Amino acid sequence: MLSNLKPEDNGDSSHSEDEEATKLVDRKISMNRVNATGLDLEKYNDMKPSKDIKRMITNLFMEYNESGDVEHCANEFHDICKKTDL
Repeated sequence: MLSNLKPEDNGDSSHSEDEEATKLVDRKISMNRVNATGLDLEKYNDMKPSKDIKRMITNLFMEYNESGDVEHCANEFHDICKKTDL
């Protein structure tokens, strides 16, 4: 039953696996450079903050929601920016 699903081997393998892999990599690179919305995703991925920075900012907002102290949170945010060179 499943033997009918295997690909036919006609003997003319004009595309090697290396060529197919190269095409896939080239397609991935071109998709990451500029997508349909016009964004340069490689540049975005290089400049977006790390998980540690995102965690620090998330903790800061959670602390702000609990305390409501704007000045303290603003100072903390400036400290995060200085520590992480944002």
